[in-house]
Amino acid sequence: MQKLMWLCLAALMLAVSCKREEDQGPLPEVNISRPVAGSAVGYGDTLWVEAQISHSETIDYVRVSISGENGILAGEVQMFYPGADTFALRTCFVLNDRLLETGVLEVNVRAGSSNGITNDWAGIQYTSLPVQFESVLAVTGRGNSGYTLNRLPATGTWEALLSFSGDYSGSAVSSRYRQVYKAGDVTGSFEAWNPDTRALNWSFPANSAPPLPYFTAVHCDNAEVFTATRGAMIQGYTSSGNITFRSTGFENGYFTRIVHYKQWIAAVFERFNSDRSQLVLFNYPAGNVFRQTEFSGKAAALTGVSDNGLLVFVNGPDDSSIQQYSETQNSMVTLRTFPFGTIRKVSMPEATNAFITAESGVYWYRPESGSITSLIAEPNPAEVAWEPLTQQLFVSYGKQLSTFLLSDINHPELFTLSDTIRDIHLLYTR
Repeated sequence: MQKLMWLCLAALMLAVSCKREEDQGPLPEVNISRPVAGSAVGYGDTLWVEAQISHSETIDYVRVSISGENGILAGEVQMFYPGADTFALRTCFVLNDRLLETGVLEVNVRAGSSNGITNDWAGIQYTSLPVQFESVLAVTGRGNSGYTLNRLPATGTWEALLSFSGDYSGSAVSSRYRQVYKAGDVTGSFEAWNPDTRALNWSFPANSAPPLPYFTAVHCDNAEVFTATRGAMIQGYTSSGNITFRSTGFENGYFTRIVHYKQWIAAVFERFNSDRSQLVLFNYPAGNVFRQTEFSGKAAALTGVSDNGLLVFVNGPDDSSIQQYSETQNSMVTLRTFPFGTIRKVSMPEATNAFITAESGVYWYRPESGSITSLIAEPNPAEVAWEPLTQQLFVSYGKQLSTFLLSDINHPELFTLSDTIRDIHLLYTR
């Protein structure tokens, strides 16, 4: 009896499966003829896609897409509705996505009918937009009367892009997402601006409680932007303003420097009424403390470009120095004491060169040899930015910006703006 039941069940399953196959019927046929698998394209190219789709019945739709690594779409999906049994597809995509990385792109053509779906694929090699220096961005202002973002293209003249209202504590730039981030001080908001469209993308207001500052530091790693607020908390945001990181809060002080270093967010915490500071490493993205250590003085700059550890430029009670932090030993060692007094600003986008402004001029520090060279003797420079691709150095003196070529440091090009330069940033193609 049990054997008979199993035979009946098997016959029923066979009948059901045969019925499904009969209902499904033949599928559409898809054959991509262009692009040829293994061909190469680059940023800015027009990619043509051609395919022949045929079916014994009606083709309901044809879907065309291009995806990069991890299946992330490169451009909008294109849909076609033939309503016939054959369709000659010919369409194109303009590869102008600045965020698309070098690698293999998959072109997919999918045809669907009442019977099912058929796909055909073609893998091509893509070369992304090369990183090139594009322009200098300078924030100028006259205190609470407002600030202006100015742009100087690599070849061209200065133009005023947009104005910020309210007070100002600092700014950062993401070339990758074409955004300038401006942090207020006591009352001003934290804002994300597009320098190309001159539009405000999003903002977060300050929790105003004069005279205490609200936004105390800002840093962008070209992907996320991080800002420190009153109450000694650091938050990270995507380019669209979504929160990605929130640190543990500290008391009796505020964060003055932030950098994304390896798998941590590193920050300098300054206590109120103290000549000592703390270097803190937060786990990313959890936000809890991984390491922290004290040092004497205030941090003029913090950088994570060296593989040997974090570098902290410190203004101490008696002198200034560069110190290196080891996360494995949780300790700091002094690499070099500087002979020029208080550090004003530091530009160190690469591990091999650092350019420092002090009251007596601009100095060139090379960590590999430990050498320090007096590069520009003109006193009282303020902001500094080093551009390694073109070997240009940008230094501000009040309302003036001097552009130096490292190979011809004695013949700078001089530009004068309408207001005092508060920050210098460099914008790249990606």
